[in-house]
Amino acid sequence: MLSVTMSAFASDPKVIVGDEVVSSVIPDKKYGRFDRGMKNYLFMPKGDWQVGLNASFAEFDASDIQMLSLINDLDFNVRVYSIKPSASYFFANNQSIGVRLNYTQADLNMGSLSAGTDDMSINLKDLGYGSKSYSGSVFYRKYIGLDAAKRFAVFGEAALNVGGSESLYENDGQATTTNVFESSISLTPGVCVFIIDNVNFNVAFDIFKLYMKDAKQTGANQGSRFSAGVDYRLNLMSISLGIGVTI
Repeated sequence: MLSVTMSAFASDPKVIVGDEVVSSVIPDKKYGRFDRGMKNYLFMPKGDWQVGLNASFAEFDASDIQMLSLINDLDFNVRVYSIKPSASYFFANNQSIGVRLNYTQADLNMGSLSAGTDDMSINLKDLGYGSKSYSGSVFYRKYIGLDAAKRFAVFGEAALNVGGSESLYENDGQATTTNVFESSISLTPGVCVFIIDNVNFNVAFDIFKLYMKDAKQTGANQGSRFSAGVDYRLNLMSISLGIGVTI
């Protein structure tokens, strides 16, 4: 565990780690002749464990979308949520490795969609889509402490993810099932704040993913597809809120 023994405004503030009093500033390697004067304060000491739970939820419907002139009728609802329990060990100050499990469920119900012009029209009714996915991850995370009181930090995370999903698409009484196996490497930045001793709150979002997918369809539509690529967009659905407890 870690506690502050001197003011955060001191030139070299100290903290207690176990039975030792150490500097709260972690010396970073300097490359070349550049020294920007930035400090990485001790935020998570070596030897600590952390268990956490991240979760995200999003829901929107037709009322959340500005209607276009060619859409005559639109009735739908989308709901997406995920739960991600994790455990990690700090093998060095502000650096950890860990494992994470992920469960995500998405549901879309479309009552009707009517759109078109004088030359073309689209009419859809009673569409349903549901998806459940499971995955496991091994990750490395590095924190940069922003203050000597070890309250605020930013972090970057790299993770190797492996998992699968099953989705069901229904239209006019016909159903298609899609099974997907996916592996990926992802990069995730975030912000972490200690709200009380040993309990922190964090916000994280994916910004990069290198992935491979193998999908197979059965039912009304049948087929298979393999794809690979890079996704480097900010996905609002990937923003997650979490609680961590250090031990």
